[in-house]
Amino acid sequence: ALQGKPPYTTQIRFKKTEIDINDQQLDGKSEKDEEIISMAFSATPLRNAFGEITGAVCVGQDVTELTQQRHEAQAVAAGLNKLIEDAAVPMFEVSLEMLIVDWNAWLAKKTDKTKAEVLGTKLQTFLASECQAEVLRHLAAEFRKEGFERDCSDRFEVSFEGFKLTLLMNAVPRTDRHGRTVSIICVGQDITK
Repeated sequence: ALQGKPPYTTQIRFKKTEIDINDQQLDGKSEKDEEIISMAFSATPLRNAFGEITGAVCVGQDVTELTQQRHEAQAVAAGLNKLIEDAAVPMFEVSLEMLIVDWNAWLAKKTDKTKAEVLGTKLQTFLASECQAEVLRHLAAEFRKEGFERDCSDRFEVSFEGFKLTLLMNAVPRTDRHGRTVSIICVGQDITK
């Protein structure tokens, strides 16, 4: 701001120390609790009548709670991703375009197709021809569901081309912050005979 540039915003973290007055020693203060406070600041140049910069006006806002909520949400998301990846059941996720966007370790082991190999590939590439139409119809119907309908999923069978693998699946929509379905997570059990 002191260089005359447009408003500048930054986030600064402070250590907040509470002093317990009853515990003060003659030689100074004792620290009771220490926590980190996050503040977002915006600075704008302060100019005199001649247009010269004489200082800066700074405005700050405590964003500690928002920062903590963001970290907690990231931890929950990481935990859910780990759950999907390490689950002892088949799980995959498809986008609206029926592209595979997630493929867990169980499926990778059973199909010999790594996550890297299948991500971005059309789901029907891996489906057995006799079940392609039914699976795609079922998943398309899941994308059209709204409200309480999303809580109810019919079970459907998935067979993979070239593998002796038949799964009984449930589909659960994944929604964005506006409640719109952005992908379908499929969770199932192996019913191969």
